[in-house]
Amino acid sequence: MTRSEIHVLATGGTIASTAKEGGAAPELDGETLVEAVPDLADLADLTVTDVADSPGFDVQLSTVDSLQEHVADADNTDGIVVTHGTDTLEETAYALDLLTDGPPVVCTGAQRRPDERSADGPANIHTAVRAAVTDRLQAAGGAYVAFDDELHAARDVTKAHTSALGTFRSPDTGPVARAMRDGFRWYREAGSRSADLSAVDPELSVPIIVSGTGVSGEQDRR
Repeated sequence: MTRSEIHVLATGGTIASTAKEGGAAPELDGETLVEAVPDLADLADLTVTDVADSPGFDVQLSTVDSLQEHVADADNTDGIVVTHGTDTLEETAYALDLLTDGPPVVCTGAQRRPDERSADGPANIHTAVRAAVTDRLQAAGGAYVAFDDELHAARDVTKAHTSALGTFRSPDTGPVARAMRDGFRWYREAGSRSADLSAVDPELSVPIIVSGTGVSGEQDRR
């Protein structure tokens, strides 16, 4: 049986943070995160790249651009796992769903730091890699969020709670799958249902116009 090639892209977040005076900061690199997950190397051949070291609330568009470039260059890769801060994880996942057309991208993170009791990062990384090596995701592509044993489509998912381990929810659709001991229980088909924007000019200006009661639209016609 051929082993999958999985590329882990680390961007910081709580999953990589340690306690500091006055708060916490991302200090652990991707290799350290991967090495902390028992038996992860049994699932796939892993390569790791550190893309950023940002807390979730401070992720920049340049980081999303870098992630998109890594996915676009992943010719010999069967799947991508992105570790990321939870505050903006859903935004990055959806951006990658819109901007990439390659191997499946599974984003994950943590609600508790590695130095906290019952840290959830290792389990979430394990679930993300397990999902990325499945035949279903490799055939379907698309972007997902793996968290607390659930796999959500990037298009549908949102962060629903500040501290709960099962913080990510897909209110309208539910998860794509749930991780079980011997595989995944699939609730619906995997794959992206988002428009492919990978060929759109990134410099294109798209104004957002907000209307309301009493707005004549005169400014819109200028």
